Amino acid sequence: MLKLVGKKVSAPIAFLNHTSAVFTNYRSGCTAGSINTTSAKLIVASVSIYQNFPAFTDSQGNTWTQLNTYTSGQLKVKIYYCINPTVSASHTFSLGTGVTAYANLNVMSFSGGSISYETITGSSGSSPLSSGSLTPTNNKSLIITALVTDNHTTAATASSPFSYYFTGYITGQRVAGGIGYYIQPTAASIGCTWTWTGPAGATTLAVFY
Repeated sequence: MLKLVGKKVSAPIAFLNHTSAVFTNYRSGCTAGSINTTSAKLIVASVSIYQNFPAFTDSQGNTWTQLNTYTSGQLKVKIYYCINPTVSASHTFSLGTGVTAYANLNVMSFSGGSISYETITGSSGSSPLSSGSLTPTNNKSLIITALVTDNHTTAATASSPFSYYFTGYITGQRVAGGIGYYIQPTAASIGCTWTWTGPAGATTLAVFY
């Protein structure tokens, strides 16, 4: 009698939670409120800055991979990620002092099985601003987008079907930033368009699977 052996399928990627923080003044540093990452297999952070990137660290001492930087003048945005991180029920994330910068930070965690990074694109310009498009190789890929703008006082929005978070202007902190995600059921060309009121900015789009 033949025994059928099924192919092992990795658990799909799923969103867990989000946290954020901003510099409250020039080169002040900041730490995001804690989140529970005990089920996380991937943590993604976006840093939106004016001038120089602060050191990005977390309370668990993880090693972070930095993706491409996209710029508009001295405004810059970059995605960091950690696969199979050391996790915590009260995990915090920080941007350090000691640099000339305004900055903000957005962090998202995801569960799943075996997760890998695939590719990235990005662009700069005025609102509405398209990230450019990518076509993932795999179904159920995770698409991450991030944004940086300056002196922004109203909420920026990311185009459908992205779920997104936005950290806006506060007194003394002139850099605004956003992060968004979409888990794409079937692989197809995809991009994100951010819309806001204010000066030009930069955006990026990355694929994980």
